[in-house]
Amino acid sequence: MELDYTHQGRRPSARQIVAAWVDNGKPNTLIVEYGETFAEFVYDGGQWHDSGNGCRGVDRTAVLKLLLSHEEA
Repeated sequence: MELDYTHQGRRPSARQIVAAWVDNGKPNTLIVEYGETFAEFVYDGGQWHDSGNGCRGVDRTAVLKLLLSHEEA
């Protein structure tokens, strides 16, 4: 699943990203773009892995924390 928040006009929140992920059936791959920022989250073998280009448009740590809390629930 790919989400592009570039034209939103503000940085996407972790809650906004995870809500969209839930609304789309919680796929195993989540790609988020915001301007020059690229972040990818992949659920593989019982845990989430994140990667990206290091830009600050997406708070990968906050998104990962929320994704993990959804899996524990």
